[in-house]
Amino acid sequence: MLPLKNRLPRQEFRVRGYRTVTTPFFSLKTKENEAGVNRFAVVVGKSVDKRASQRNFWERQAKTQFLRAPNFNRDFILTIFPRIASLSRQQFGEEMKKVLEKFIH
Repeated sequence: MLPLKNRLPRQEFRVRGYRTVTTPFFSLKTKENEAGVNRFAVVVGKSVDKRASQRNFWERQAKTQFLRAPNFNRDFILTIFPRIASLSRQQFGEEMKKVLEKFIH
């Protein structure tokens, strides 16, 4: 579970101004925030897998990758697509690192 300071409030989902990076496996929306820390939200719908255990697995993997990322003072919304099932845990980590590196520069 993410610490409370790193959770993105629900009302921030509908706010405009997010920049989107899309891969075949997920979509990552991001924008700067005033909180001073990264805040995250992960969306894994039933289209990814009917089993809650699998959806929770991918949510935990995403949150782990977010917590390893340096502080960018940004809000992140990660939406996972059904093609994620073709990736292994390690491949998912590498894919997340590639996308998060775009925000370092």
